[in-house]
Amino acid sequence: MDHNAHSPIARCLEKMQYKWEKATASNPSWQIACWQMGEDEAEMLNAFCQIESSVQGSMPELFVVLLTPFQDVETFSADLIKDWLKMWVESGQVSASDWGFDYFSQEIQHTQNADSLLIELLNRFYQVYGSAQQPLVLGLIPRLLSHVEGYTIWIKTILPQLHSGIRLMVVEQLNTPLFKQIQKKFRDTYLHIPCGDLNVAQALEEAATSGDPNQPEIQFRQCLFQMGKGTASNNQQQVEEWGEKALLAAQKSGSQSMMATAYLVYAGFLMHFGKETAIQSLLDRGIQIARAAIKSTDPAIVPVLLQLYGYKSAWYSMSAQRSKAAEWMSRQGELAQEHQLYFQAMLAYYRTAALYKQNGNSEPVGIFTQKGYQMSLQVDDEILKTSDFLLLGNDYYEQCRQEKHFEESDQIHQRLTRLYGLDWQELLYAQSEKGKYIALQPQI
Repeated sequence: MDHNAHSPIARCLEKMQYKWEKATASNPSWQIACWQMGEDEAEMLNAFCQIESSVQGSMPELFVVLLTPFQDVETFSADLIKDWLKMWVESGQVSASDWGFDYFSQEIQHTQNADSLLIELLNRFYQVYGSAQQPLVLGLIPRLLSHVEGYTIWIKTILPQLHSGIRLMVVEQLNTPLFKQIQKKFRDTYLHIPCGDLNVAQALEEAATSGDPNQPEIQFRQCLFQMGKGTASNNQQQVEEWGEKALLAAQKSGSQSMMATAYLVYAGFLMHFGKETAIQSLLDRGIQIARAAIKSTDPAIVPVLLQLYGYKSAWYSMSAQRSKAAEWMSRQGELAQEHQLYFQAMLAYYRTAALYKQNGNSEPVGIFTQKGYQMSLQVDDEILKTSDFLLLGNDYYEQCRQEKHFEESDQIHQRLTRLYGLDWQELLYAQSEKGKYIALQPQI
């Protein structure tokens, strides 16, 4: 019996495994493989990488996958090595390492040629764990891809230096090719693996709604999918019908967080149709429920209330009521700060400043820019690097200079230099435009 026949997610993964096997078998001497995937397929790549990087993997290759952000061609190799070493530490296997962990930990501190050191690390690792029958595949899925041209240059530089048993795996969005130059230059050893046909949406719906159909949680999930379909087909009546059913299912559950969530998502779907009165009523009711439950032991209620504030802000922003949008976004920041969710607070305050700026209200812009920066001081550096912090940091840097707070502006400059390098100001445009360049980002 095929146990996976009852698992829609497993069927998607089987398709990916088949695509990989077919592509690699067609060119055994391949050196770089590029997945081309739809946005909804990112989680399948996540699952594929998790499985194939573990002992449960069925592919002959040895996969190591890194999500290292690409900031600059000069620093990427060093960043990869640091993340590789960090991954090894977090795995708890440092004491058992026999590929030179201590050596590379020392060398990365003072090397002048990180590209060569990365090649040396990969070669050492391959010699210990790989073989002609088990190539080493380094999967690169940057959380942030700030500069496509620089990323392409890095690949062109590194790829010819790799041992034949060491390969690269990269990913690009369907209909947004990033690697045409790479494909042209390395056409004899380049694998193109197109997806877009995994039927992920159907698989997720099957997985999410499997179980006892009489259970409120299963009924609620079914309502969500039906509302999504109604929105996609511009069918307002379908959204309203299933939205009301979602409210009933959530009420039957007795869960305050599910009830608040039901009002939240129903309002969110109605935003597509511009139903202002219904949207405001639903959001206000959800906020009322969540606020009443905020002192409960339900850990989900705070994130739901944060989203409700965010939706109120979004609706007012869509209605060009920037001041009201800013007020609700500031409430999101205050709630996040109150519950020590400093990263969320930082982003909320920064967005509040942006909304006031759009409305031409300069005084609150400075107040919330400062608040956002203060929250960033409580956030881990690695998390900051994957966010809009560079833009926030630069705004506060310029603000301090304009207000002649030069000592503080110098401290900000030093911090941004430590995080992003001496040329951090040159990265500003890339980060402000990063939505155009982000590759798929499964969180492994």
